Amino acid sequence: MSTAVAVVGLGGAGCRIASKSAQGLVDTIPVIAVDTDATALGECDIAVKIQIGAARTNGLGCGGDSGRGRLAAEDDTTPLRDCFADRNIVIVVAGLGGGAATGAAPAILRVARESGALTMAFVTLPFPFEGDQRRSQAEHALRGVRQAADALIVVPNERLFDTVEESEVGPAFEAADSLLGSSVSGLVNILTRPGYIKLDFADLRSLVNLSEGTCALGHGQGDGKSRVKKAIESILDGPMLEKGARVEKAASLLVGIEGGSDLAVQEVGEIMKCLADRHREDCRVCMGTTINPSLRKQLVVTVIATEAWNIPDEETEHKPERADRRKGRRRKKGPVEEDQSTLELELGLGGKGRFKNVEPTVVDGQNLDVPTFIRLGVKFDK
Repeated sequence: MSTAVAVVGLGGAGCRIASKSAQGLVDTIPVIAVDTDATALGECDIAVKIQIGAARTNGLGCGGDSGRGRLAAEDDTTPLRDCFADRNIVIVVAGLGGGAATGAAPAILRVARESGALTMAFVTLPFPFEGDQRRSQAEHALRGVRQAADALIVVPNERLFDTVEESEVGPAFEAADSLLGSSVSGLVNILTRPGYIKLDFADLRSLVNLSEGTCALGHGQGDGKSRVKKAIESILDGPMLEKGARVEKAASLLVGIEGGSDLAVQEVGEIMKCLADRHREDCRVCMGTTINPSLRKQLVVTVIATEAWNIPDEETEHKPERADRRKGRRRKKGPVEEDQSTLELELGLGGKGRFKNVEPTVVDGQNLDVPTFIRLGVKFDK
């Protein structure tokens, strides 16, 4: 089955990053700009543009009001559903903390899910100097994104900008946007371009479904004779994967290696050995390579690391995917909200776990509320 992907840039930061990712993608991969601000959309160089909440915002921004951003997305779900139709994966890129993207991200991810797509979110968090209000708004939105997305990659701005050598504001943001855009396009290319060792939709779905959904992203590029060394160093020594700490703790890794026609088997082996020297022995690794003719004497390495890996029991391991998941009604992920509580009942003999004012179910002198194996005295070997 071919993998159909759509990339959505949401809000000002998201649209800038999506624009950078579009430069590394083939024309058949739709990249969509979504915003409430008509002027910002007009200046965006992405071909497909969707303005949300026009009647609510009069074509302006949300003024930092995330509630208006959420309502704007809910006002205009139809054009979004049309874009997500028949897509296996929808990747939403957004900067959290402001109005439009902060409010709309969870709503748009839910629309993608309901369309049957696997959803991934790449989000950035505000700098500390942007103030407590933006930080609080971003953290609140992050909880909603975590619930709505199958996979979540969070990049704090201060960590992202640690990778940038530029000091002036304009070039620094340009470089940071390019890094994230290249990360997104690198992942999409690995999943969609032909390769000798193929990573596909099923590999990504397995990683997402069996992990707890929150991932760390590493992206490195290299050129010339030492391209392997440069790419690996930028991943393992850079801040995106906490100087390799996220690789060392990873329970699972998805590794994509993208190169030109001159990509050598020895180079692939060297990259995987460098990662193997850092990750745990029991880490589950899924890797693939792809050939990109536009890369000349260059290679790109993309790593997605997850720390949790939940192995299903034998009863559920081989069950087919439920139809309601395909229709978007997936099990919610993420932590239990603080206002919820979990009730534990100690079930057994002597009335434990019984509800008040309810009589036992007795038939022919036997209490059917007691499990059959206990009533029959069946013992199991340990």
